[in-house]
Amino acid sequence: MPNLILSDVDLKDLCLLEIDKLLQQHWKTLADFPGLPIPSGHNASLENRMIAEELDYDIEQCETHFQKLYPKLNHQRKLAFDEILLSVNENQGRSFFVDGFGGTGKTFLWQLLCLKLRSEKKIVLCAASSGIAALLMQGGRTAHSRFHIPIDANSTATCYIQQGTELAELIQQTSLIIWDEATMAHKHSIEALDRSLRDILSIKYPNNDDVPFGGVTVVFGGDFRQTLPIIDKGTRSQIVASSLKYSYLWGTLTVLKLKENMRLARSNCTSEEAQQISQFSKWLLEIGDGLESDIFGESDICIPLELGVPRILDPIEDIVNSTYPNLKASASDNTYLVGRAILAPHHNMVSAINSYVLQMFPGEEVSYYSSDSIEVDPGNEYITESDYSVEFLNTLKIGNFPEHALKLKIGCPVILLRNMDQSTGLCNGTRMIIKKLGTWFIEVEILMGTHVGSTVFLRRVTLTTYYKSLNFTLIRRQYPIALCFAMTINKSQGQTLQHVGLCLQKQVFAHGQLYVALSRVTTKHGVKILSLDDQGEERHTMQNIVYREILD
Repeated sequence: MPNLILSDVDLKDLCLLEIDKLLQQHWKTLADFPGLPIPSGHNASLENRMIAEELDYDIEQCETHFQKLYPKLNHQRKLAFDEILLSVNENQGRSFFVDGFGGTGKTFLWQLLCLKLRSEKKIVLCAASSGIAALLMQGGRTAHSRFHIPIDANSTATCYIQQGTELAELIQQTSLIIWDEATMAHKHSIEALDRSLRDILSIKYPNNDDVPFGGVTVVFGGDFRQTLPIIDKGTRSQIVASSLKYSYLWGTLTVLKLKENMRLARSNCTSEEAQQISQFSKWLLEIGDGLESDIFGESDICIPLELGVPRILDPIEDIVNSTYPNLKASASDNTYLVGRAILAPHHNMVSAINSYVLQMFPGEEVSYYSSDSIEVDPGNEYITESDYSVEFLNTLKIGNFPEHALKLKIGCPVILLRNMDQSTGLCNGTRMIIKKLGTWFIEVEILMGTHVGSTVFLRRVTLTTYYKSLNFTLIRRQYPIALCFAMTINKSQGQTLQHVGLCLQKQVFAHGQLYVALSRVTTKHGVKILSLDDQGEERHTMQNIVYREILD
């Protein structure tokens, strides 16, 4: 913490507090040892490392940066900024939802709010439903990590935060909470945060038991045109009912709409480029709104001729050559790799494309194999560990879970599948380039977010997931990464790319997937589409699915 100034007394107190924490792990305290002094004069911000970290910002630098960026606010964002700031400054405890499609400046608004409040030594907690969105905010974390939200939250769930803990004290001193990409989160997760904040903040606001989020100002952001919460084998009605719009909290939120595309206001944007961006943005919004869809929200969208992938060879070969031209010559160029990706709706298609591109990629291939086992429910007498061989466990492939045989090459792009250390930029969804393949570690360079260019070392970790169809928990020790020459559409949400190849060997199957895939780029020149029918023949349309009830 380079900006934290401590006196010798404060340093001594901090040291004693750390010793006291170690003693408490063994049911002892400093008071049990007469030879040790007792901390004197320390305050909560020094005692609580979480609070100290959130106050560790250069006030003058924040103020200077704010004054530089504030004039760039347009009318809509300024109204939203003023209304949110008023709620914070006057302790109104209001809750907001900032609704805007990509390019309307939601991230810019979060940045201005953080700079303004942090320049006044106020605490702002930034969270997001995805690691990608979290990395775009300084000090950002995924919502589940920041607030300890249960993975399988239900209608009565609460966060794993107890009164008197460091996190509870941090929340009590927080002025603003920002939760980006909230449309991706299950309503039960947001409701769990609401119940926990009411309990934790009852000390600070004793009369706010019936006030949403306990009286602290909370801002959600998102776009309901994008993908909704994922429900395993869920029906359309279940998916829609799980969204924030169908929560008891929705009626308490003040909706602030952003409609102006800020990409058109760039100073270096020519009139021709502005027209292309405007036309492409209008086309995307028509897809996102499902304007041509039938009563079930489904429609076939004609693929513009200039966006189609020429059919020459095998479909995978065609989409790879279109998205990664001159791959061997450009393999060492990080900017070439970070700005490109092939998107597909299904994991098996993504895996096939990644395997194909890896064979084309120059360099020696290295394989890392996982250690697999299972954990059986003690109450289930019909299944034992001996029922499933290790060879069978090795064959299991699960979405967002590393494969048993992880094949890699130096220089190839990978994506992180778990939150590892968000303080160093290692979030679920972080894209990285492999720099070294060691026996016990993998060295990578981060390609995105606030830690772009940083070099970190990954190790094998133990991951678990419940395998519902076989009724056991799979335990796999492996590096938590996957190749990302190609990725699923859902995984790409929140990322910005220059070139996207959309592979629709099988069409999209859920609300917002087509809109998310196409909106990863800012102009139509950055996307190429390969669409096939059930027989593998080329089709000149692509299916679009929009749940109109979530937009109305």
